[in-house]
Amino acid sequence: MYARASRGPVIPAPPPKAARAAKKGFPWGIAIGLVVAAGTIVAILALVVFPDSGDSKGGKKSKRKDKTAQEDDDGSKSKSKSKKDEYSAAAEPAIPPSVSDGRVDPKELSRGEGRAVKPDAKEVDLANTISYSADSDPYCKDQARFTDILKEVGYNIDRELRSTSTISEAEEMTIGDAAFQEVTNAKEFRGKIDTPAMAEYRRYIAELAVPLLVSVERKNMVYKFHTIDDPTMNAFAIPGGHIFFFRGILEKPRRIENEAQLAGVLAHEINHVDKRHTIAIFEHLKRIGATSRTGEEIGRIVVAMARHPFSTTQEDEADTMAVKFLINAEYSPKQFVTMWQTWAELENKGRRNQPVDPLEAELEGLLATHSRPERRACNAMRVTMLDKKAEVERYYVGSTNYKQRTTRARRQY
Repeated sequence: MYARASRGPVIPAPPPKAARAAKKGFPWGIAIGLVVAAGTIVAILALVVFPDSGDSKGGKKSKRKDKTAQEDDDGSKSKSKSKKDEYSAAAEPAIPPSVSDGRVDPKELSRGEGRAVKPDAKEVDLANTISYSADSDPYCKDQARFTDILKEVGYNIDRELRSTSTISEAEEMTIGDAAFQEVTNAKEFRGKIDTPAMAEYRRYIAELAVPLLVSVERKNMVYKFHTIDDPTMNAFAIPGGHIFFFRGILEKPRRIENEAQLAGVLAHEINHVDKRHTIAIFEHLKRIGATSRTGEEIGRIVVAMARHPFSTTQEDEADTMAVKFLINAEYSPKQFVTMWQTWAELENKGRRNQPVDPLEAELEGLLATHSRPERRACNAMRVTMLDKKAEVERYYVGSTNYKQRTTRARRQY
């Protein structure tokens, strides 16, 4: 088949005028097309200029829903947190029956979650009022000494020896019980230890020790608390968990003024035991093979410990740990600082040769083997600012508790 030669496109002839007139009318297709196009343009502009307007109610509702859900989540977390930080009776360790005999075993103690101080307790220090600037506080002025470096070197050696102790806790308690018998028979203490007249004080001290002993490291050491019916202003510890308080430190005005301060002194003595300060001398004797001591010789060592107990660095460590124990038990560390400040005033008053309190000479003797009270106040300030807990709002003071010899565990004022 042969193809025809191309002649170009065929153009149809125009219709007659009558036909064109018959087909002419309103252009509905064009109008509808224009309306649709215009609507599309408006919709596009609306989305560009007002991106959320297309689903404004739904969007806002969604946002509100998300926000509410977030608030609910935060609220549930806040509620959970606040519940943990609310007062709970379980936060105060139960007092064991053995306190009537002055004995407390840390293994029998436990503390639950929550705060130990009731929200309606009045004798408290608010956490936001406990603030110190140790660098500028007058009690911290000129506390650095060159001898501190030498003491620290010696103390580090001593601490290393204690950390590798060869005396077990059971052996230490045996040594302590033997030492206690020798103290009881010592001439200066004979007939004065754990007298009926001091029984109420003994029970009170043992009860107060309960929330503090929760923090000890050596849980196998059973603590025995004793009183000495003597006006001397002192307290001391010997090996095996035996801790002694003289009547003088418990009753004399301005020495101890509330339960928090007594708890601080008690925590200090507990840490002499917990940190092995009390057993250190016997550890050294054992290392050099001089452990075959008679009861009388042990008694002399222990009595000497009561008079000149520990190095200043050991005292500083016991103070540091005492503040930590107070904070953990929710007793006011501010009161421990105030106690040392008061004792500093009494000591300085004696130095100025002004009329002094009857026991200021004894106070001077006590402080001779300890750091100066200004230094101890300063150290307590530093530890307080480092260890104060953000979640605790109230720390207990207990002036009435101390006067009535009723621990916080029994009643909060």
